[in-house]
Amino acid sequence: MTGLLPPPGAEPGARTPLAQGYVTLGSDSGHESHAVFDASFAQNAEAFHNFGGDQVKKTHDVALAIIRMRYGRAPTHSYFIGGSQGGHEGLIAVQRFPRDYDGVVSLYPAYNVALLHLGANAFAKALYADGGAGWLDPNKVALLQNAVYAACDGLDGVKDGIISNLAGCERAFNFGTLRSRLRCPGGADSGDDCLSDAQIAAVEKIASPFKLGFKLADGEQTFPKWTIIEGAKFLTSLGHSRTPSHPPALTDAFQYLIEDTTVRYIFTGNLGIDSISGFDPQDYRQRIVAASRVLDNADADICAFRNRGGKLILLHGTADELITPYNTIDYYRRLVQQFGQQGLDQFVRFYLVPGYGHGVGIFDARWNPLEVLDAWVTRGQAPGTLTAIDGNHDAHRSRPLCRYPAWPKYRGSGDLDAASSFSCTGS
Repeated sequence: MTGLLPPPGAEPGARTPLAQGYVTLGSDSGHESHAVFDASFAQNAEAFHNFGGDQVKKTHDVALAIIRMRYGRAPTHSYFIGGSQGGHEGLIAVQRFPRDYDGVVSLYPAYNVALLHLGANAFAKALYADGGAGWLDPNKVALLQNAVYAACDGLDGVKDGIISNLAGCERAFNFGTLRSRLRCPGGADSGDDCLSDAQIAAVEKIASPFKLGFKLADGEQTFPKWTIIEGAKFLTSLGHSRTPSHPPALTDAFQYLIEDTTVRYIFTGNLGIDSISGFDPQDYRQRIVAASRVLDNADADICAFRNRGGKLILLHGTADELITPYNTIDYYRRLVQQFGQQGLDQFVRFYLVPGYGHGVGIFDARWNPLEVLDAWVTRGQAPGTLTAIDGNHDAHRSRPLCRYPAWPKYRGSGDLDAASSFSCTGS
């Protein structure tokens, strides 16, 4: 990233940080890729370690030296705002380099890359194993999502295409509901108006935690479920064919696209391995643990960042098909265990956004992350309930951004497009 654009999540038309008088910096994570996902750079140890976090420090320190040369002093305040891998890099700064940034906004972070990609491998196997018996074509995905939304959309007080009450949705549409409402007669695939037993089993695997069976370097071994039956639609990200390409193509399931290159170049070093039929993590345990030591940043002990006065804002969408929101929920819960809720509230905020995906979504939440962060750092204005507008084309609605675990519930009257018609609730 060049650092020349508005921060991720900013409202349409927002001024860039440069236009607001900030010095900005960006990097390419220490390597160039030749495809959307290409882990071939990992064959070079320095590039691998740069991607794993070293470049966050190197880029910061070079930029700081240039700033001092040009302006004769260090910046008064420094901020980091990023999404996905950029969100991961924000957490790298918080955990590993706590003195470098006064405030960080980490959006839908890929903070545990090794475990995320192992979970993605299990996801891909659920779809493609046994000749693709578990794969769902777009019509079957739409069938599933129509059933989910019929059961869950109104649980927040209004049917508006956004599922806000995740806990209620878990009760209203679960594995029992899935089987009773959508199973094909006899369990065999008989068309697009039902799901076979193999397809139901695939959905259940995707909607269940993946358990690795051994601990990674940070002690973690379970990757949480995806929200495929709680609001994430997966209408295009399961691919266009039950048979995956070798190597993966953009027409394949997204999770296969990301995990296959990691399996080949990082976890096994075997560039010819079939990550669906030929890869068992147990066979590569030592390599995987070593890779996680470089790639993952799941440490909840961020006392050094707190002690220097740092502020952290986490945000994730419930409809994220790429990185499940339960991944950030898990990290936030570990932070609560580490600091206690009252202690954590002094320097961390977490927003779970219904309908928001991986930087896009049914509700494309746009707000002012830089302004909110700067107000907290410089004026002590800790963010409470915020307001986001929908950045989708021709959308005119706004919604409150509620601090987790609260979610926006319709008050029962008022303009459905106005955030003021919703209140944050935990019940």
